[in-house]
Parts: sequence; C-alpha cells; structure tokens
Amino acid sequence: MTNIGDFILSELRGLPDWIVTLILFVGALLVSLGLFKLLYRFLEKMTSSRQTVAARIVRRGRRPLRLAVIAISLTLASAIAPLTNAQAAIVRHILIIVTIAIIGWICHIALELWMYVYLRNYKLDAEDNLYARKHVTQTRILQRVANFLIIMISIAWALMTFEPVR
Repeated sequence: MTNIGDFILSELRGLPDWIVTLILFVGALLVSLGLFKLLYRFLEKMTSSRQTVAARIVRRGRRPLRLAVIAISLTLASAIAPLTNAQAAIVRHILIIVTIAIIGWICHIALELWMYVYLRNYKLDAEDNLYARKHVTQTRILQRVANFLIIMISIAWALMTFEPVR
C-alpha cells in the first residue's frame, strides 16, 4: 500500500462502487467540517480580544472558508473514488464552478473590508460633515458598481467552463 487512497479502497473492497464513492464523499465532508471547526476556533481565538480588521476578516470569511475547505476535501475524495471518466469530469466541473464562486465571494468580502477601512477616516457625526458625506456617498456608489462587476465576471468565468453551444 503506497498511499492512503489505496489503503482506504482496499478496506472497502467488495462493496459496490457507488457505495464506496458515497462513503468517501460523506467521510470527506465530515472530516472537512471538523477541520474547519478547529481552524475557525483557532482563528477566532487569535482575533477575539481585538476589534481590528483581522477580526473582521475572520468573521466575514467564515462561510467562504468553510466552502473552500469542503471543496478541497471533495476534490481529494474524488481523486480516490472509483468514478468513471464521465462522472469524474462532472465532479471536477462542479468543483471548478464552486472554486470560481469562492473567488468571487472573497473579492466581494475584500471590497467590503476595503470600504470599512477607508470610511473609518470620515466621521458622519461631526458638525460640518459635508466632506464626509460626499466621500461616503461616492464610495458606496463605487462599491455597488464594483460588486456588480465582480458578479458579472464570476458568472462569465463560470460560463466559460462549459463547452460552447453549437
């Protein structure tokens, strides 16, 4: 037995391929969720004592990080699962689309964090707040445009993974 994949498959020998694949995918999902929980608790503990940008990144990045850990574990499970070429191609394609969605989601969060950091410098509760309101308004408009572009680029990127329609 040269690697862990061969060991796992040898232990499941005799079962139908679909059951082996199901066991591998469910096992990978459960292991990835456990790993995520440990990783996230560690990150929360590291940033919980402070109200910093790092703490905000950890809070806002929770769901995309969970999805990324799940996608990585399912990629590893699909590599050792007894799938046909067509099934493996479908799983790979779905995981590519999930990866594109994660990248778009992270870009959205990065834009939101940039806005938070940038707008901290402008106080709207000041007596003469015309300058601050001007910057806040312009930044929010730019954020909406950038979010729209992130969504459109992510959708276009995902659509480019499909074979062209003839």
